[in-house]
Amino acid sequence: MSTKQFEKILNTINIDPTKNTETASILQMCKDIESQQYLLPIYQTFVRWTAEKQVALFQYQFSGKAPVSAISVNRIDHNFKQDNVRQVQFYSRKQIDDYKNIVGKDSVTDGQQRLTTNYLAYIGDVSLGGIVLDINKAKFLEVDKNDVKPYQIPVTVLYNKEDNIYEYVEKNMKYSGKDLLYVASALDKVRTKWQKYYYSINRALNMNVKEQEEWFNILNLAGSSVTKDMVFLSRLQNKGIDFYTEYANKYTSIIKDEGLIDLYPKKSTEVSIPLASLNAAFEKVTNAKTHVLNMSPLPSDTKPKQIAQLSEKQIRYIFTITLEALRESIRYYKEFKQMDIDRMDYITNVIGYIVLSQSRKLDGKAISDINDWVEIDLFTNESNGTRRVIYQDLILRTQNINVK
Repeated sequence: MSTKQFEKILNTINIDPTKNTETASILQMCKDIESQQYLLPIYQTFVRWTAEKQVALFQYQFSGKAPVSAISVNRIDHNFKQDNVRQVQFYSRKQIDDYKNIVGKDSVTDGQQRLTTNYLAYIGDVSLGGIVLDINKAKFLEVDKNDVKPYQIPVTVLYNKEDNIYEYVEKNMKYSGKDLLYVASALDKVRTKWQKYYYSINRALNMNVKEQEEWFNILNLAGSSVTKDMVFLSRLQNKGIDFYTEYANKYTSIIKDEGLIDLYPKKSTEVSIPLASLNAAFEKVTNAKTHVLNMSPLPSDTKPKQIAQLSEKQIRYIFTITLEALRESIRYYKEFKQMDIDRMDYITNVIGYIVLSQSRKLDGKAISDINDWVEIDLFTNESNGTRRVIYQDLILRTQNINVK
């Protein structure tokens, strides 16, 4: 073994990230978010937790017998642009253009959803209005925010940075005298426990882009690669485009508003399904005359590198026409086919047809073509290869694209 190789081993041995672990209370972390101490790397997903998951977090912090898993952050201690993943503000996702403003800040690699959920309670955000602590059951629940019972207190009051527990109990919970004092005192102790609940924080120091990507993969996706999506998002941000706020958030909101959010099969598809849905628009904007099978809307067929090479105007255009086609696709199943959709494939395939058609609307030809194509259990137990052929069969009916 050469001296140089031996020195490399010794240098690696001297790296001990476990010594950079510390603790912080929920109250302190909420204050740090408020003061913009916490940032997000641009590849982090938007706030996606359901009320069910938020309730589960509040309940576990209230009654769990083991700590909640650690928050992982990367401390940025210099401002060399080439060494840092571009950052956005925590929660607002506003782009940070002046890199001097990120020095000394913590970029959250893992824990965004937990931090956000607690912060929303801290600021009294209306999105948590239906989550309450039920005093009778000693349990957090989701209820109709317009029908909170006298024995329930909203988490946005209980954990709000402004302490109005006594006033809320007196006005809304109909207690008086000793009972009022007893209930208010008990709820104040619940509030104090939450504020003083400590999280471990694993802090890396000044990771470069590659190191952050590797850490993110290990923490968030159990080894599955999202590197190509991260590069795509980074390049879009450099063009002043936020993939989440301008496109993915809107895509998911449409799916959610239509009651179809359960069609997202797992966490990673919250990015890959909207991203893969852009493939047809990419073929359209690049004037592709020949379709290849792996340009399907399957999550495994995302083309971030190619899309990132488009101009800013082209990228915003494919966002727009894909979102329009998403609405039209759902409208087809609601108004013309009236079938229960059990897979996202039904929606994403029709998106491709609509984008590639002449009118980009559900005209008579489109409805006839899709009616001839669609059937129950069309994708059930089919391989990705077969699903690509099924998609190809549909888009060929537009007569605007050929097969390779």
